Amino acid sequence: MTNLSSQNRALVFAEVQKQPYASGFANEELDQALASAMEIFSDFEQKFAKSFCNVLLQSGTLQRPTSFAQELIPGLLCAHRFFGDSLPEGLKQKLRNPAQTHNTLSELMVLGAFQSPHKVQYEPTLADGKVPDLMLSLSAGPTVYIECKSQSLISSEHDRLFHKAKDRIHRILDLQSSVFVEEAWAEGLRSEVRLSGTPSDVDLKEFEKTLNKHTPSAGLPSIAFGRTITLSVVPRDQALDESQPPPSMGTRVATTPSILHHKNAHSAVYPWPGLDVIRRRSQRRLLGSARRKLRAIPATAYALICIQTVSSKRFAPDIHRLVEQKEFERIPIVWLNPISNGRVICRDDALPLRDQVFGALR
Repeated sequence: MTNLSSQNRALVFAEVQKQPYASGFANEELDQALASAMEIFSDFEQKFAKSFCNVLLQSGTLQRPTSFAQELIPGLLCAHRFFGDSLPEGLKQKLRNPAQTHNTLSELMVLGAFQSPHKVQYEPTLADGKVPDLMLSLSAGPTVYIECKSQSLISSEHDRLFHKAKDRIHRILDLQSSVFVEEAWAEGLRSEVRLSGTPSDVDLKEFEKTLNKHTPSAGLPSIAFGRTITLSVVPRDQALDESQPPPSMGTRVATTPSILHHKNAHSAVYPWPGLDVIRRRSQRRLLGSARRKLRAIPATAYALICIQTVSSKRFAPDIHRLVEQKEFERIPIVWLNPISNGRVICRDDALPLRDQVFGALR
């Protein structure tokens, strides 16, 4: 599927115009990025509907929708600004591989962040033959190699099970189809689901069939559905439960740019206990893999790791602890979640290097 109808193009660009990046690019650049996305993912199933324009990436038995406007086009805009009209075939192959797609998009966003203030080389080769993602040549400082890692939303069986369960729960809690959620929204309440384990099909069916028999109100006691699902309602301006891993949130689709925030979420689904521990193990493995990739950087060079994670609040203290260890002396900086509200974590003795690398981005 390489040709895009005018109707589908209009649907994509309606979403693009809601994105913060849209004002920084000419229409010709946006058209070029969309054309590349269509060409690269021509063999994948694509869906076009209002506020849902996606490529469907297959991972085992699950499909992950990947948004043209929010994920593919921003990365490809950065790619074209760096490479020009023709993208490397190797880059296209990485994007087509569902196991590498999101890691590569993260890598391209980092490339886009650094290519204006610094001289950037794409995929340099180290003495041991390993190939980091980028190399920065600072105007007055050392060479800095960059390795990007991205944690998959469905990197483990537990994540895949949660992904499948929360998608079904969000469909049940849809603001347009659930009387309970609609009434809760009108009362200024958010519907929150907590899972004690992987919900069975029996529990999910009970939840779907009996939800609307209840009436939401402030102070309503928690309601159990089967053995694994508990529903409660809280004021929408009440912060999320910080003692739990970040939930998956459902929000009404906006017609103007807006930030996903607990105050505009009509539903939230918290994962079951233990999933956060598994995710943090995966995050530490990614950090270790990136560090090993960079072991052969030249003696006069430094490196930084960019890592995009599913949830980072509990991972950040791990990074603070690990980055002070000896093996991170020459990899002293970690940019956590660079394509969202990221944060830079570094060793105390690397503050001047941090300022050289990131100062121009502020």
